[in-house]
Amino acid sequence: VILALTAGVLLWMGRNPICTCGTIELWHGALDAGNSQHIADWYMPSHIIHGFLFYGLGWLAMRSRPPGERLILAVAIEALDGFSKIDSDAAFGTIFSVLPALRADEM
Repeated sequence: VILALTAGVLLWMGRNPICTCGTIELWHGALDAGNSQHIADWYMPSHIIHGFLFYGLGWLAMRSRPPGERLILAVAIEALDGFSKIDSDAAFGTIFSVLPALRADEM
C-alpha cells in the first residue's frame, strides 16, 4: 500500500516513479540521473539505516503499539523523506539566499 501511495504521489507531482530509460535495474551503481530510479543504488544503505532509526524512535514513542504498526510508521516516514529530497536543491538555494539578508538585518 505504501509503495502504491508513493508512486501515486510521485505521479501527481509530475515525477516518474521509476526510471524513464526503459529498464528497471536491480542495482544501479552509476552516480548519475538514474539514482533513486531503480530498485537499489548507492543510497540504499542510508534508507536502511534511517528505517532502523525511525523504527527505534517508534519503539521509544509507541511501546504499547504492535511492532507491525511501528514498522509501517518507519517505512512511511522514510517514503515521505524521499518527497522532501525532490526539491532539496531549491530549498537549500532558498535558505542560503535568505541567510545573508537575515545577517544584514541583524547588524
